[in-house]
Amino acid sequence: MTRHRMRLAVAAALVVGFLISSTMVWRSSRAAFYHSTENHGNSWSTGMVELNDNDSGAALFVPSVNMQPGGPPTASCITVTYGGSVAAKVRLYVKPPDLTGTLGRYLSLTVEEGTVPATFGSSCTGFSAPVTDYSGTVADFAARNYDFAHSAGGWLPTGANQTKGYRFTIGLVDDNDAQNRSATVAFTWEAQSLF
Repeated sequence: MTRHRMRLAVAAALVVGFLISSTMVWRSSRAAFYHSTENHGNSWSTGMVELNDNDSGAALFVPSVNMQPGGPPTASCITVTYGGSVAAKVRLYVKPPDLTGTLGRYLSLTVEEGTVPATFGSSCTGFSAPVTDYSGTVADFAARNYDFAHSAGGWLPTGANQTKGYRFTIGLVDDNDAQNRSATVAFTWEAQSLF
């Protein structure tokens, strides 16, 4: 046998040996019974928090001009509705840029939370069972209640379509330094989910 033929015979033997051993390994790896199972349908979704009020875009108080010491305080009501799908905590505050002017420290403010919704505005029809959330001045309220962590109230709605009435009462403190001043304020309610 020539060297060339011998090399071909060795190469052919190696290839045949490789194919036979591969077949045996494959057959032995498939020799056991097998079965599998799956778990389908896993899915997730998130809940939501949502707040609305009955002000229709109007200010809680009509602009008051020429206020004088000794005048009667003015009350106005608003209803806040929770529309979320998860339990939440609702808090009331004034964002730092939302109190302007210099009259805030001379305006007395009482904030009451009621169990029954109230009509929007000064009639406060339906407002009842008040709990006082705050009593002081507008400026002090804004200084103490400026974000969710530092805020007034503690309403805990557990699901959609729950409402809470609020009555705000504003008066002018009897102080001569209150002359010729003005202020504007925006109150913010915020809901955060409980976990």
